[in-house]
Amino acid sequence: MAKQGHFRGADAVENLLDWCEEFDIKIITLYVLSAENLDRKN
Repeated sequence: MAKQGHFRGADAVENLLDWCEEFDIKIITLYVLSAENLDRKN
């Protein structure tokens, strides 16, 4: 299950990078984490 989520996330990043290339955006910053990590208290 997690593996499938990683692939979906990688696809989303690839789409974002394609969009950045299309609009000549040369520098971006990505913070990547799972939804489970957002729910953690520590």
